[in-house]
Amino acid sequence: MLNSREGAQRPAEALHPVDALRAGSPQALIHAARAVAAVLVEYRAFDFEDRWDVFIQRAIGCALRDQAGRRGDLTPELRRISVELLRDPLADAVGWTRDGQLPWFEMRRAHPADDAEVTECFAREISKLPEQRALVLRDVYGEGRSFDQVAAQRKIPLRMVKRFLRESVWDLRERGLSRDRAQSRGDERVKSCLKSLELDLPAFLVEPHLDAWRDFRDHYPGCHDCSAVVSNWSQVELYVRRACGGPDLHPSEDDLLKLHRDGEGLAYGQYVALMRHLDGCPLCSEAMTLIARYDGRAYETALIRMAESAPSARRRRLQNWFGQLRARFAP
Repeated sequence: MLNSREGAQRPAEALHPVDALRAGSPQALIHAARAVAAVLVEYRAFDFEDRWDVFIQRAIGCALRDQAGRRGDLTPELRRISVELLRDPLADAVGWTRDGQLPWFEMRRAHPADDAEVTECFAREISKLPEQRALVLRDVYGEGRSFDQVAAQRKIPLRMVKRFLRESVWDLRERGLSRDRAQSRGDERVKSCLKSLELDLPAFLVEPHLDAWRDFRDHYPGCHDCSAVVSNWSQVELYVRRACGGPDLHPSEDDLLKLHRDGEGLAYGQYVALMRHLDGCPLCSEAMTLIARYDGRAYETALIRMAESAPSARRRRLQNWFGQLRARFAP
């Protein structure tokens, strides 16, 4: 059984998080990696998922180099650093060449990180769903299980798992937010861009990696209207995840470390549950990748070097400018 946050201790509790990282604490590294991966998931940075490992190392390296969060919690500082580092790669992924930041970042920043009242409202509405749909929703968003795992455990077809998720997210959006609250946050679909009107947005949320969505993934971060629509729906998904207990059901740093050490100290049931969780949780799987990379080795210097290898924003702008000039005057 997975440990909830209630049973999980903060990494290197006697030390400040930055000091724990500098001391080489593997628990602190897991904690930091999950914080950065959470931003990547929230900002839907799936088109360069193969580079998440490098991105996470650079973000943590920046925190170590700048000794971020020295007077408070490290997690908000890691979030700020991650968003800053994310701008250029995401702009490159969608071919953004204009001045200014992507509209997608403006829209995501406009949403609150959390709203306890709305989360409680979603939790109540989830309890009113048909039993099987509620179970599938909690399996995916609460327990972090993959679609295949849920289909096998619940003995229902895979297509029904996806259908239950799409229908549930749609229903919860309509019922979880009152109309006046939705309108005050701009949650009504915009009419000026047909791409968002033609899209099955709940299906896009459920399976964002599909090739069928590639054109839309390249379009929406640079479109104010579509960025607003996707951001609003993404916020609904985040509230559903919180209402299902998702953020509280990650295994503890200590349990992930035991799993990395071939399951030493874990009961068989715990081992199986952890492996299932990793299959559906990008936050924990990225943390495990990082722990394997620096297994038993000091990582502070290596991560700072990774941070310093990232091109500065000024250098990136110059590179883009020269690239545009070369393209304009190429024979």
